[in-house]
Amino acid sequence: METQISEADWKRFNRGEKGVFVRKLQGFREKAKLAAINQRRQEDAEFRDYVNRYLAQFGVLLEKAEETRPRRIGVGKVNIRREC
Repeated sequence: METQISEADWKRFNRGEKGVFVRKLQGFREKAKLAAINQRRQEDAEFRDYVNRYLAQFGVLLEKAEETRPRRIGVGKVNIRREC
């Protein structure tokens, strides 16, 4: 089963919703599961620290990927590739 990441998901992530990809990848669509994880994160300092470190490292990884990916500008039916 392949998980699709949409443009809307990226926009939500860029607006600060850092758990959007985790929920998609893990299939946490049920609110009860999300609520249990959130409760553990609030109550368990060690778990919270682990989650925060993971999200920080994931954010750095995404920033590096964004910095190195080539940009494409569509012009009619021709794509012009430009390096940023």
